[in-house]
Amino acid sequence: MKKKRPFILSIVIALVVVLIGWQVIDRMTTTEKLTAVQAEERIKEQYSGEILELMDNGDTYIAMMELNGNRYRIEVSQEDGSVVQVEQLETQGENSNAPAEEEPQPQQDPPSSTEEPQTEQPAEPAQPISEQEARSIALEQVTGTIDDVDFEQSNGQSYYLIEMERDDDLEATVQIHAITGEVLSVTWDD
Repeated sequence: MKKKRPFILSIVIALVVVLIGWQVIDRMTTTEKLTAVQAEERIKEQYSGEILELMDNGDTYIAMMELNGNRYRIEVSQEDGSVVQVEQLETQGENSNAPAEEEPQPQQDPPSSTEEPQTEQPAEPAQPISEQEARSIALEQVTGTIDDVDFEQSNGQSYYLIEMERDDDLEATVQIHAITGEVLSVTWDD
């Protein structure tokens, strides 16, 4: 009887250790999904625009946002709250009667204080925006610090690729059209 007691006690201890380990692993691997309110807060932390609509898409939330007169579709993971994709749906020019060439003016006006750039607008499409203007546009889209700026040309199109890092260690690459100053894409990396 005395020999069986340590054996039974060892089995009970082993079972308790296994159950505790299983509970710890289960809690570590089971994450609570992000709520719609939390997703909206995450988006507002990263972007300063107005959220027009937020939809549950199963594994992600899709937000329609208006920022600087442009409309964006932002997809956020319900699992970890990361931004999966940002897509520009329409620009200011698509909903107004003004020619699309004049729409980038608010982003280009701060460097000049006169009305002259508006009269020079037809000649401007041949001239790229400055690197500093591209930096300013990127900082309007993503809060953080700029790590690198590259001027690229591909298939007759010129654009800036601006690599940025946020305080929460997320990294973004902002692609900006070099002629119009339009944000073409924002890509996020962990």
